[in-house]
Amino acid sequence: MGRDKTYTYEAGNDSFTFYIDFSITTDYGSDELEIQVDIVSLLSQKILLAVPEEGYIVPVGVDLELKPEVINSENTEYTWTVYGEKKSDQKDFIFNSSKIGMYEVVLIAKNADGEGVLKFNVKVCTSEEMPFEWMWETETFNLTIGRTAFIRSYWIKNAFDATYSWQVDGSDEIVQTGHECLFAYKPETQGTHPVTVTMKNQYIERKKTFTVNVYPPVQPRPITATSKATADHGYFFLLAPAQHVNRGNSETVIPFANQAAVNAFIYDHPGSTEFGASLGAWGRISDGRIRS
Repeated sequence: MGRDKTYTYEAGNDSFTFYIDFSITTDYGSDELEIQVDIVSLLSQKILLAVPEEGYIVPVGVDLELKPEVINSENTEYTWTVYGEKKSDQKDFIFNSSKIGMYEVVLIAKNADGEGVLKFNVKVCTSEEMPFEWMWETETFNLTIGRTAFIRSYWIKNAFDATYSWQVDGSDEIVQTGHECLFAYKPETQGTHPVTVTMKNQYIERKKTFTVNVYPPVQPRPITATSKATADHGYFFLLAPAQHVNRGNSETVIPFANQAAVNAFIYDHPGSTEFGASLGAWGRISDGRIRS
């Protein structure tokens, strides 16, 4: 068919499927690729929109912007309906309802080749019913003086326009505020320090308090001929997701696995000189005391 780097095929009037074999050869070897080509009479639309499995959930009176991607959209006419009532003839659509309830939303994309249809539900509820959720790696942080605790949520649902405000040691003073749920806390004194974060958006307010335990600085002894490159105490561990901690331990949820590793250091192997903690791939020890 050809020996150039590119190849042009002009389709006829018949619908069928064929395959093109493309190969390349150099002084160092060769490779091949098989390409499937479908000749069709009609190019129907495909509508792509990231709709949650249970549909969308929005508060009363709040805009829900729907911006689908439509494949084969040449000369396409769009129709958005809510319970059969036409609402828009544009590709993008803003859904808004002043009444609580469940709404069926339908998008039809149609041209001379055919049509694509997308259906999904939108639940409209009060602000108190909005299922705001957040999840954290741990609620307790252990570190030595001079270290920094990074407190962050790794999963947040329905935050909307949330602002996060942080307070420490029970004080009413806000030491940090912003739209990012991350606080880098470096305590200046030893002891136990409560840290509270307040999430507030236009609908609700939520609070969460963490405990940061700060220990004296670690002073390792000078290295000698009998020193061991193993630790005898752990303060905090962050494990790779779904990894196990040490042999015989089946914990895979990060907070429980972290505590299992710390317990193994402190209680399970007192005085051992040949003990280590398995962190799994990409795990890390944020602090520890080296045996000497």
